[in-house]
Parts: sequence; C-alpha cells; structure tokens
Amino acid sequence: MSGRGNGNATVPQGFEELKRALSVRYPEGTELSLRDFLNVESALALLVRICGLGADPSKADRLLSNYQLIRPGMIGPDEHLMQMARRHLFSLVSATTWRRLLALYECGDYAPFRFFETAKGAVSLRPEPFAGIDRVPIYIERLLCDSDPPHNVTIAKPGCRYSYTSKPEAVDDAPVAGTLRWVTMPF
Repeated sequence: MSGRGNGNATVPQGFEELKRALSVRYPEGTELSLRDFLNVESALALLVRICGLGADPSKADRLLSNYQLIRPGMIGPDEHLMQMARRHLFSLVSATTWRRLLALYECGDYAPFRFFETAKGAVSLRPEPFAGIDRVPIYIERLLCDSDPPHNVTIAKPGCRYSYTSKPEAVDDAPVAGTLRWVTMPF
C-alpha cells in the first residue's frame, strides 16, 4: 500500500473495490491525486466517527496528532482508531498540507466523486454520492487495518527501554512552566 517497509500492510477488500470504482472515472493528471482524495475522505470519515456530522472539517488534521503521549491506561477504541489513522494518513498531519488538500477536495472538479460536503464549515453527507454506498465504514475499516509504519516511527520491541520528550504537566489550570523532560517507558 505505501510501498515501503516490509510489505505486511493489508488493505480491506471494500476499500480496494471503492478505489477501483473511483479510478474508472476519476480525472487523471489533476492536482488532487486519487490517493490524496481517498486520504482526505478517510480523514473526514474519522472526523465524522469521532466528532459526528457537523464537525469543522478544517480541524480534522488535529485528530492525527500527539497520540504518542497518551498514557496506556487512557487508550480506548477511539484513541486506537486515531493512532492507526495517523499511521495511514501521516501525510495529512501537517496543518498546511491538510488545508491545501481540503481546498482542492472542495473544488468543483471533484464534486461528482465526493462522499462528504464540507460547505459552511461543517461536514455533512452528500445526498447522492458516487457509487451510492456508505463509505464511512469502508474508510474506518481501512484505518483500523495494519499498515507499514511511517518512515520515522520506532517500533517498540519487547524487553527494550524507550524514551521520549514530554512537556511538563499543568497543575490546577496554572500555566505550564519549565522545560521539556525525558520520560522513560518501562519494559
């Protein structure tokens, strides 16, 4: 899928079928490649799943950030989904990239293919989407499947100790003061 790593990535059948259905009529050589189009729609599906319809599409990239700092006791199904989405949609983590691709997605050239409407700062579903199928479950299934890790992700190995930097925690709504600290994850 990503062309790097060890090739262990799996792609759900529904996503592959959707990709084939769109590729038949999707315009070639446009600014928004089919891959980027599918990534934008996957991020919007994540936004709908986590925040619901009516959420602000310009902030969907924020769901892909800072999940390496979540403590293990706090990880639930939604956090797991967001962590997996970060692996699949790593190219959308940048707010600048997200805004640029979302603006392209909203262009009229792609209107026949869109599943989501993002007008007026709120995500909604198109009344008659191309291919006539609910894409949200397809995109969520795609995000939950295994993927090759992004190029800069460390894969934790059993019996090893890892460290990362962490901001000092705020206490009683007091401003955060101090410097970054190193936190060591236990074995």
